[in-house]
Amino acid sequence: MIGKRVWEVHQDHLALRPASNFSAQASRIVIMITQHWIKPGRVSSLIFFALWITLVTIDTQAGEAYQLKPGDSLHVSVWGEEKLNRKTLVLPDGSISFPLTGSVLVSGLSVPEVESRLANKLEQYVPSPTVSIIVEATEGNRIYVLGHVKSPGTYIMSTPLSVVQALSLAGGLDTFADENDIRILRYSDKGQEQIEVFYSDILSGKNLSSNHALQAGDTILVP
Repeated sequence: MIGKRVWEVHQDHLALRPASNFSAQASRIVIMITQHWIKPGRVSSLIFFALWITLVTIDTQAGEAYQLKPGDSLHVSVWGEEKLNRKTLVLPDGSISFPLTGSVLVSGLSVPEVESRLANKLEQYVPSPTVSIIVEATEGNRIYVLGHVKSPGTYIMSTPLSVVQALSLAGGLDTFADENDIRILRYSDKGQEQIEVFYSDILSGKNLSSNHALQAGDTILVP
């Protein structure tokens, strides 16, 4: 659900007055888009729609369960078994090492799924084990933004991100960017693939389909 937000339209500008639950990340996106598209003396309803869709994306993605990635840091505890309480790192092969259970594959699973998997493996050693996991750091959930952006580099996705959201974190496009030739490089079981991003269409509201949800390991290239 989208929180209550107040939009004020004046003769020469469009202003956003956000409610208290409006995220700082969403605010940065709004500023980036308005600076890029809105001119003094002209307000476009199409831009208003594009902004609204962006905010919908932010709010609807927030409820998705996080899937563990290699590099994530976990704190695992078993109720009543202090000797089993410890920190562990998700290894590059997607597994963790835990006493009594050995190597356990956790990459791609949610926290509740891993808690259940560990509890099942511990049952032969601990009566009715209750396992709790806290994700202390999502270091494995990285994306990379390269090329003509103001702040290229590596970013950790603490929440789900779309292309526009990631570009806003990178400060937006610089003066020399080719906004119609942006691509996402993504590795999968089939190898590396390139995904096109039509940035101007997203910002104008003409076509939002290329505002792709990012995955860990994605690289956004802005030529």
